[in-house]
Amino acid sequence: MAKRDCITSKTGRSELSARTSPYWHKISTGHFVGYRKTTTGGTWQARFESKAFSKQKSLGSDAVMDFKEAQRQAGLFCDLLDEGVQTDYTVNMAIDDYCKDFAIRKNAHMAFLYGQRYARVLPEKFKQTAIHELTTRMLSDWISSRILTLGENPTDKDIEKQRQSKSSVKRDWAQVKAMLNFAYKQGMVATDVEWKRVKGLTSEVESARKIFFTDQQVQDIIKEAREPYRAYFKATLLLGTRPGEWADPRVEDFDGLNRTINIGRKTGKRHAVLSADALDFIKLHVKDKLPKALVFADESGRQWKTGKLNDEFQRIAKKLNLPKASVPYCLRHYFISHAMAADIQILLLARNCGTSVKMIEEHYGKFRKSTAIEQLDLIQIKI
Repeated sequence: MAKRDCITSKTGRSELSARTSPYWHKISTGHFVGYRKTTTGGTWQARFESKAFSKQKSLGSDAVMDFKEAQRQAGLFCDLLDEGVQTDYTVNMAIDDYCKDFAIRKNAHMAFLYGQRYARVLPEKFKQTAIHELTTRMLSDWISSRILTLGENPTDKDIEKQRQSKSSVKRDWAQVKAMLNFAYKQGMVATDVEWKRVKGLTSEVESARKIFFTDQQVQDIIKEAREPYRAYFKATLLLGTRPGEWADPRVEDFDGLNRTINIGRKTGKRHAVLSADALDFIKLHVKDKLPKALVFADESGRQWKTGKLNDEFQRIAKKLNLPKASVPYCLRHYFISHAMAADIQILLLARNCGTSVKMIEEHYGKFRKSTAIEQLDLIQIKI
């Protein structure tokens, strides 16, 4: 048997002497599959050779892999290197690169929060996986594992918890996909097909977006809320903020002269413009406070935690018999829907609320008072 073919058959491999250096079989120029013989068996190896560099990889034991499969895997490994893919580029490395780029190009605070999210939601084994080894099945299994499973006779509370878990996973998957797409665009992986094939969660998980309180319901919520929750909920209503955004602003973030406040979490800080009512309300709550003092503090004078706000809102929702999916975020929906009904400029509204025009149009466009025709009729061109 020729030396180059001595590893292609089980008989040939059994006649080899045990040694540290593998026996190599050439697949094509620069592409090799190898067999390292030991005293108890053997392992398969892949080797890539080019003018620029060479690289090897262990493929596994001959007890679970024959020559044909080893040759196939070695070929795939070498093909990736031919395409310039870094085969040892892990999900962890991609996370670091994505967050660093996001911090430089967009928002350093949000990059920090994204890094915390990846650390929280992705298993360590997943993060140590090379990007090119990710599969559609692996990603789909991760999504499924994080969704709450219902028993045979789920209660309304169980169903709502499952909806919330789906909503959370939907946001997490969007962020993970953004990181993977960044790695693909940077040339760290040859294809994005594995995560493109993942079936995402439908918009029905965001059922809270479909709840729009009536004026009476909002009045009842404010009346039922206890202080200092009432002040926090009022501020949310007056500016259309996200539930946790009023936890951060300090007195020094408020500019009464220019009627703005520096606020924001999810999309970074923004200078939100205050309406006359919002201005008067904020002035009332910053009066006689030091610059570093919180505009709104909890009952102990500390920074608000969203969990406490949610608990109070659920107490109110239960007492007032509000829709099951009612959450503090619904107050933001109330503000934006009313702003749309008042024909506020969408771009101004999006900037003030820290969101995009696309999101405003998608979720609140139905509340727009004037039609496109009515808006266009306002244009007067004399020719």
